[in-house]
Amino acid sequence: MRQTLSLLLLMFLLGGTALAQGDIIVIPHKDQLPQADERWRPKPEICRWYNGAEGAVSLTFDDGSLDHWERGMPLWDKYGWKVTLGIVSTTIVKRKGWKEQLQQAFDDGHEIANHSKTHLNMAESSEEVVRDEIGTCHKFLIDNIEGLDQVDTLIYPYEQYHYGNFHTAAEFGYMFARSGPQEREDIAQRNCSANPPLMHLYSWANQDILPMWMWNSTTDLAISKQGWMIEQCHGIGEAGEPGVGWSPRPYDDFVEHYEYLASFGDRVWVAPIRNVARYMLESRQFTMELVDFDKDYMIAKISQLPDYQNYWDVISVQCAVPADWEQAEVLADGKPVSSVRRSGDMLIANIPTGTTEVVMRKLNQKQ
Repeated sequence: MRQTLSLLLLMFLLGGTALAQGDIIVIPHKDQLPQADERWRPKPEICRWYNGAEGAVSLTFDDGSLDHWERGMPLWDKYGWKVTLGIVSTTIVKRKGWKEQLQQAFDDGHEIANHSKTHLNMAESSEEVVRDEIGTCHKFLIDNIEGLDQVDTLIYPYEQYHYGNFHTAAEFGYMFARSGPQEREDIAQRNCSANPPLMHLYSWANQDILPMWMWNSTTDLAISKQGWMIEQCHGIGEAGEPGVGWSPRPYDDFVEHYEYLASFGDRVWVAPIRNVARYMLESRQFTMELVDFDKDYMIAKISQLPDYQNYWDVISVQCAVPADWEQAEVLADGKPVSSVRRSGDMLIANIPTGTTEVVMRKLNQKQ
């Protein structure tokens, strides 16, 4: 009887594995049996994208046509999205109110990007000409937009460039540049690879000849690749309408696409090129190390590269927590920051960059 019970115990420990006749049976001592560990073993990690999103999308609009303000701004405001506006300096001044419109866009948090002085093909131009195209537009934006101290993003006209343009753009402080289409399925993944092409970021154009399902599926690609999709847009409206830019799509197409994009909620981070690229650069400068923990708290140390000092924004951190953690108190270098429970994780969206210690404590829900 005793031997039979020992055999049944062993079979239970082995997950019910059947034993063949003649197998050697070793009965472990009770101290050797695996013990249940009820301690929480957290793995805090820096989120790939802000707020724990699964993918990122940047909405970019070229040339600075009037429809971006009259039709685009109300739509973007509806969803709380910020976009990248590529400005051609000699074109935008041809209409009334351009200066107020640029200031409004900047004050509202949209990114103002350099789309050159005359929309010249830089790939076919000399270094001297390219320097004038970039430099003149750069000075125009700085001089005419109050509070704008630096323009981060260059948008290549006609999506064309050569590698010498990188060095010319860098002379004016540009860190990011958007080029043109690649294979559609590869764009999101290439933009967030281990070595992202920050001076020739890939984009996808929503040409009016393409069906809506293809445009909408750019969002699916961003999520499935856990990557960054940059949409390249121009006019909003019908061709030939006053104030509507080049190669437009009907306004209703934008409404349909934005409804689809918004349906993903927090799974997609919609932000300008500058914001996404900065987060990508910054989050990769940090590592998280678990210092101490118990079932009711966690202490993690954030380390960064010693020579990295250009902190701009915030980073996001997520950590799996026990089921009874509905809320938490989070301190970043002793200062409180907010957190939210999302599925099995506690998500801390806004950790100020430069933080060295994060403390998270469970809050008692039965107060």
